Amino acid sequence: MVRRIGAGTVTAAGSLALAGSDAWLAGTVDGGSGYATSLLPAGLLSGIGIGVALPALMGAGTAAALPAPWLSTGAAVLTMVRQIGFVVGCRSSSACSAAPSTAAAVRGAFQRGAGC
Repeated sequence: MVRRIGAGTVTAAGSLALAGSDAWLAGTVDGGSGYATSLLPAGLLSGIGIGVALPALMGAGTAAALPAPWLSTGAAVLTMVRQIGFVVGCRSSSACSAAPSTAAAVRGAFQRGAGC
């Protein structure tokens, strides 16, 4: 698919599917919502979005941008940066979701979110 329409278009389509899954969750999940009507469709849409966008991004960041001898190193660096971004994002959202008001409360929320 990337060869036919380009990595940017494929990534945009996957990102739109992922955003659609978030919109589905925001619009359907409440106290009485069922798994099959709210969580399952959102999970499937999210999986499709990630499954389409992430390989296109990884391919564009390595195979399209690096010479053959550097492909493994480029893929490793790209994966490392992605994992660091995931960890920082999760810890930051955990700290922010606690709505702390002091520096000590921010640190405590950050540590609780990280499992420290």
